[in-house]
This record gives sequence, C-alpha cells and structure tokens, in this order.
Amino acid sequence: GTKVLIRGLPRRSRNSGEVVLLVQSCRLLGMPGTDWRYVKSILEWTYWGYGHNEHGTVNENKGLLNVDDVAKAACMDPITLRNLVSVSFANSTSNAEAMEVVAREIVERIPFDMNAPDLRELNMQQNNSNDGCAPALPDAPLEISKLPGGLTDTGVDWTSSTKMTVNDIIATHLCNDTTTMQLSTPISFSGWVQARRRFSESISVLKIVDNFQAVERQDASNTNFGNVVTCVLHPELIPDKKEEEDERSDKAIEKRGTLWAKEQNSVLSSVNMYARGAKVQIQGYVTADETSLNPTCWVTNIRLLRSSWAPSIINYILEMLSSGKLDFKEAATALSLRRGIIEAQELASLKSDRQRYWCAVEISSMLQDEQSQRGSINSEDRRLLQELGRLRTKFPLTKIASVPPLKNSGDNLDLQVDVPFYTWQNRRGSSTRKLMQSSRFQTKKEPQLHYMVSEITRITRSHPDYLKRPLQILDIGGGKGHLANALASYLNSDDVFVSVVDIDENTIENGRRRSIASGLEVSYWIGDASTLNDLRNVDDVEDLSFKNADIVVALHACGVLTDVALGHATCMNASFVICPCCFCSYPYLFVSALKQNEKSYKSERMQAPEWLDIHSSDLNQLRKLCEIQGDRSLALEAIHSLCALRLNAVSKRHISSLSSTPLVNLNLSLKMFPEKFSSRNICMVGELSHARDPDPI
Repeated sequence: GTKVLIRGLPRRSRNSGEVVLLVQSCRLLGMPGTDWRYVKSILEWTYWGYGHNEHGTVNENKGLLNVDDVAKAACMDPITLRNLVSVSFANSTSNAEAMEVVAREIVERIPFDMNAPDLRELNMQQNNSNDGCAPALPDAPLEISKLPGGLTDTGVDWTSSTKMTVNDIIATHLCNDTTTMQLSTPISFSGWVQARRRFSESISVLKIVDNFQAVERQDASNTNFGNVVTCVLHPELIPDKKEEEDERSDKAIEKRGTLWAKEQNSVLSSVNMYARGAKVQIQGYVTADETSLNPTCWVTNIRLLRSSWAPSIINYILEMLSSGKLDFKEAATALSLRRGIIEAQELASLKSDRQRYWCAVEISSMLQDEQSQRGSINSEDRRLLQELGRLRTKFPLTKIASVPPLKNSGDNLDLQVDVPFYTWQNRRGSSTRKLMQSSRFQTKKEPQLHYMVSEITRITRSHPDYLKRPLQILDIGGGKGHLANALASYLNSDDVFVSVVDIDENTIENGRRRSIASGLEVSYWIGDASTLNDLRNVDDVEDLSFKNADIVVALHACGVLTDVALGHATCMNASFVICPCCFCSYPYLFVSALKQNEKSYKSERMQAPEWLDIHSSDLNQLRKLCEIQGDRSLALEAIHSLCALRLNAVSKRHISSLSSTPLVNLNLSLKMFPEKFSSRNICMVGELSHARDPDPI
C-alpha cells in the first residue's frame, strides 16, 4: 500500500512480461493508510536515533528517509509532523511507544483513497495462508477445474472402497482395454506426497508415490520418481463436515462469500498438512485415458498417516489440533506421538504460540530418518565419521544449564540457574522492544541469548582475573548487537567491557543504534575480524585493548569465522564461548593461530585445513554432512565431529596448553542448548581457571 517513485536501469528478465529494474533511487510518495504498523516502520527509518539522550536533550534526526518527503506522503506539513513527533516523545516512556502514537495519528489523518488497497482485507483474503502474506494462487488448468461426468456419489466410507497401492493402480491402468477407467467403484490407497501444487478456488493437486524421494526442489524436474498417481482435491467433490452445515447456511454465505464457505471445508482448509514428505491415505475415483501414463484420482476423502518432518507443517498441524479441526487419534498417528491420544490432547491444550512452535521442532527431530534425508552419503562419508569418533568421545556433548522463565511469560525454559534472567530492558527501566509472543525474535533468538548469557556469565566469574580488573569481552561477527547488548545489560559495567568487530558497516550501525536506545556502553568496530587490523570505531574511540581480550564470544559465527574466533582466543590466552553456524561459508578466511618456530611460538595466519590438521577434501566432506537436511541424527553427528575437531586444534595451540608451567588451566567442553531454539545449538566452551593455589611466601 506504499506509493513510491523509483528510478533505475531496466534489464531483461527470464520471465515473460517481466522487467528487472536496477534501482538507483527510491522516494516515498504515499503512506499505506490502512495499517498503522506499516506507518510506524516508515517513521522508525525516518527518525532512527531520534529521542532524548543522556544529557536530557533531543537528538537531531539521523534517519535514512527525508522528513519532508514523509510529511508530504502523510498529507501534512513538515512542521506539523515535527511537532507531533516532539510532543509524542515528550509524553512517552519509550521510542517504540512514541512511534506508535505518531503512526496511529497519521493513519487517522490520511484521506481515504479509493484506489489504495486495504491491506487488512487483502491479508484476510489470501488463499491457504497462515500469515496473510502469501501471493495469489494461479488458476487451475482446464482438465482439473471441472469434474468429469459421473462423479456424484461421495457418500462412501473407508471400508467400502477397494484398497490398492500406487503400483496396483498403474498396473490396472496399463492392463485396461477401455479408453477410460471405470468410475463406478471407489478405491482406497496410501502413499507418500512427492509434490503438491495449489490453485485458486481451493483446488489442489498431489503427486502420490509408493516410495518418497527427498530431493531438493530444484532437482525434482530431473528426477525419476517411478509410478505416480495425480490426485485432485476439488471443492465440489469433497464433502463438508455435517456439524458445519449450519454455519454454511445461505445467509452465512451471502454475508461472508463463497470463498469463505469453501475454506470452511474440513479437508480443503487443511491442505497444508499434505505437504511433500507426508504419507496419506486417499479415497476416490480414478480416471485415465490411453495417452496418459499417470492416472488421475479424484479425491473424495483423505487422511493423514504421517506428517512431513518440516517444523512449519508440524506447527500448522498443532494449530489445527488446538482449534478442534483435527482428530486426536489422527494427529497422534501422524506425529508418531509416543503417548498417543493423551499426548495429542496435551498438545491441543497449549495456548502459547511459542510453546507450540518449540514442540513442533522437537517432534520434527523425531520424525526425521534416512527416508526423509535430503542428499545421500557414501562409504567415504561413513569412514570419515567413524574416524572422528575418537574425538567425539574425547569431547562429549553436555547440556547447558537452563535459565529461568522469560519475563512477562509463562514459558519455562527448563531448569534454573543461579543468575537472574536477562530481559530486554534499558538502563532507564523501560522496554526497548515490544514484540508479539510468536515473533521470530522471541521464539528463537531471545532464548538462545538467555543460554549464551548464562554460559558466558559462568566462565566470566571463573576467570582468574574476575573482580581484579575489568575483563575485555570480544564479540566476533556480532554486528547486530544482540549478544553484546545482552551481555552489557546483565553484567556489571565495572566488571566487563564489551566490544564488537564486524565487517558489515550497516550491521554495525544497527547494533550501535540498539545500544544507544538501550543506554548501554558497547564499543563497535568495523573491519576484518580475521586480522583485527585497520579497524575503524564508529564513535572514533582509539582504545584497542580488546585486541588482548579475556573472553571471545560469537553466536552463530558463519563457517570459518568460527575458526577465526577460536584462533584469536588461542593467541590471546582467552576463555571463549562460540556457537557455529553455516558450516560451508567463508572457506577463504585465514585463521590466526600459534605455530612453533624453533624454541618459541609465533602467531601465523593459516587456512582452515592446516589449523584443524585435516585434509581439505575431508574437511569439505564433513562440512557438507553438517548441512544435511531431513536427517537430524546424521547432521548432529557431523556437527559434533567438526566441533570436536576444532576443540582438538585449540587444545594443541592455546597459550595455556603450550606453557611448560601454566598458571591457569584450560577446560574445553561442548555444550548444547535445546534444539527447539535452533538446530545450530552446539557451543564450544573454553574456560580458564587457576591451575593451583599460589605458593606461600
């Protein structure tokens, strides 16, 4: 609903009727006047950094959008907008609250535009969409948009139909002498959903096979799936539930429209459950002509036997269960729940979107096996994992001690720890971020921060110099500032000082703004974290003491950036808590690590295979295994192996390990936070502690 003026260079597109524009400039012309949340987002980019600073004065505008353009788009004078913003900030307790007040006021003032789309109505009208953001569905092909003649009798139960397999249906079709298969007898068969396509008017097509092949979508067109039956789910053929007939009265349809009536259909409204990788039982009538190798089944009823392992699909099933649209027994069977219907009833009683999503992730892990595995492993892969078994034994996985419940939430994150829980509060005590309970930040990111803060706090307090001097904490690649701000918010500024190094200037600027908005003291540096040379501080600070950091941290350091952070920890004689991610990323980065040179040790830059003491081909092989999708146990074994390999490199090169008479001990371990927060949930921990008590004088 936003109107913009875009200038740029046109380029051809591979899609007919489409042009790609390389944007040179974009100017705001009109506000989305139907939803204040969109207006608030525009205001945040306009007045980013605006607000009362520590001196009690108002900062000047540092936003990316021009205030005059925004005012014109909002149909008001720039002076009026500035006064409105100033008054709102003066009367609000937080920047977010002030922006919301201004956004609501702008929406009230914007004249109604007949040509402007109503965003709220569009969101409600999207077909088969949970979040209201799905694009419009294409029209169904002519061959499936209308039913063939003779398909009228749909009142058949499961027991009265002939049970077959996909191969049975294909064999019957090939042996049939007539041009069209008989419609008089309904059939029932089970199989796996190899592909799914949805169309407008609530029509969907499922490709059913006897043996599912978990190939990537881009490879599907080049894969032979064997015998396939095309199943059509049509709103004119599938019966509605009897208990919903009253709701579908002519009066209700007249009020809400025919699309609403079709979406109330128990089967058609749950088509999201029948995703790739799901096993279903289908009842219907088969038609096929002699020119087609694959017959078509016109579905009269469908039942879910096993869910796809995708967490989003499982989460949708749990939502259907909670709303009473799915039978407990069917859900228990489809999700392979160990306690059956009782567990399904417990899941249906979940009220929190966040808890529901966490349960979906845990169920997803249990449903994954070799059949759902995307990609294949060979004998060389198994040999490599077997050889690394000794390192997995040397560095076993243990669980991180859990943290208390999140503030303002009934969601317990398991066990308790001896530290107060971290909350997104600034130094003045007001909340700096108001989020929906089901937002990605609160569902995934914030719980990870809780666990990281808990573990970093523990190794900070065990550091030999804790409380003797302020400890330097260095966050590698944490430009957004989430982890750095969390640490600065919880740990006392007299005990630690947090610095962040990231190569992305825009990301660093976002993190800095978050710190300022929260009243936190965090130092942000722009530059290459692999060298820590030629760094530029965004606030022109010249203190480089973080180059001798006491603790190195990183949350989801991509690829070799994890090795870079570990290398710095070995050279700085630092403790560390590092969580890796995206294992195949940045293979070109060099790692700074200690290397023996005659009788001394010197820091040298080396590539990852040398740092890890493994052949490059084996390392690439291991990285690919870490990224395997659809088989959590295999991926976890590979990730465990790579993390153990990294800790083994640290044990050989850390200063405390190289000294003949170390004053401190280095304790290395691999710890996990719950998988429901992230599949990249293994942390490498290096804890420095006193080696022995000082000798008496």
